[in-house]
Amino acid sequence: MKIMKLLHQLNNFFCILFVFLIVSATSFAETKWEVAIVFLDKGPDVAANIKEIQSLEKNPNLAINIFTRAIEELPLFLEQTFKDQDSKKSLIIYSHGRGLEGLESINTLELKDMISAHTPHLDILWFDACFMANIEFLYELKDLSSFTIASEDAEFSSGMPFQSLNQLPLMSTASSASLMLARDFIESYSYVKNGSQRNYVSESSSTITVFDNSKWDLLVTNLNLIAKKMKELSLNFTYLLKYFTMENQELVDLGHLLISMRASTKDHNFDKLLTSTIRLLNIQSIRKLKTNPRIKIINPDTTSIMVFGFNNWAIGNQADFLNNSVLTQIVHYDNFILGPKQVSWPYKKVSTKTTTITPFAPNLNIFNYYFLNKSGTKLLSNSETVYRTSDIVEIERENINSPLLYSAYTQEIGKNAERYTGLSITLPKTIPTLDYYQLNFNQLVHWLNL
Repeated sequence: MKIMKLLHQLNNFFCILFVFLIVSATSFAETKWEVAIVFLDKGPDVAANIKEIQSLEKNPNLAINIFTRAIEELPLFLEQTFKDQDSKKSLIIYSHGRGLEGLESINTLELKDMISAHTPHLDILWFDACFMANIEFLYELKDLSSFTIASEDAEFSSGMPFQSLNQLPLMSTASSASLMLARDFIESYSYVKNGSQRNYVSESSSTITVFDNSKWDLLVTNLNLIAKKMKELSLNFTYLLKYFTMENQELVDLGHLLISMRASTKDHNFDKLLTSTIRLLNIQSIRKLKTNPRIKIINPDTTSIMVFGFNNWAIGNQADFLNNSVLTQIVHYDNFILGPKQVSWPYKKVSTKTTTITPFAPNLNIFNYYFLNKSGTKLLSNSETVYRTSDIVEIERENINSPLLYSAYTQEIGKNAERYTGLSITLPKTIPTLDYYQLNFNQLVHWLNL
């Protein structure tokens, strides 16, 4: 009996062990990825990026091929790279971007035809280039990949952190892989998170958006209705040039365009249409988030001066102001006065009980201040320190019908830090190339006929 009982227990043990091994193998199995990285730009950062890619840890489930030759040779390269039917596929193109016009070396329609003819359906298509988070461009190429990753504004020459590709085999879905790559990108430019590529950021923002290419239909339908209403109402867009255009002046942030139109319209049906589109893109909530948060400061005396500096009084003295134009854009100052470390610091006259400022900028994440009487001879408060805890704004999809799966931006100063909602559109009344009129988006929406 004891032997039978022992055999029964051993049988149960081996059954449990078998199930555990099966589950473990399934849980820890890696996904095969084929990645083509195409360098169409010959800039100074390309060599460093290639060296970074070549230093990646070898993995049998991650095949990376690099292209640096003439664009005429690209079709054959693509065909030779994507040859495993069982692998997930990603194409990364590093280049100068021109928004709706495509890349510097190939226009939108030519690029579409090339990728369509020489690659299978891609899981991820990443344009590591400027201005490619543009609706006209993205809509034209939407059928080439499940997800597209692109930047809304000018991008830095360092581009993406290529070491992130090491994590691809751990990603079993294209959506999770896209989110991982985008988050690694934005964090690599974060000062607060000590990003490895943060030194490339001076005044401008780093932006990134992940687009779900199965979700464009409702947005384009809404924009078609919006365009018709805009033409009917003869809306004026001149004021948008100052506040919401990208560095490419022909492109305007779509979210702020919609929000501004809603603020000015008195048409109930138009307001309703704009509201539904704003909610579709989840862009209303982004206005509540700031990379440069407002600081409310209590003034101990309404006839005082506030002396201030940055990074624990390491930056922001009079000599720094003379050599760094960024500092003069952050907080208005009246003059300089001798202070910490026996050097002169800027001060600001404060005549109200409270004052609100936006004191942060790239590499300036600590704001220091104290108050003196109006003559600067008596200390009215101790030195106070305010830390910025985040320099990244991230928005994840809330509306299941939205093509924006994830959007993020970082850095910049003042109002310019808050002009991004993830997607740009051509500013009406501008004149792009004639190719624009052939793009599917224009055929459906007639955007430039406004």
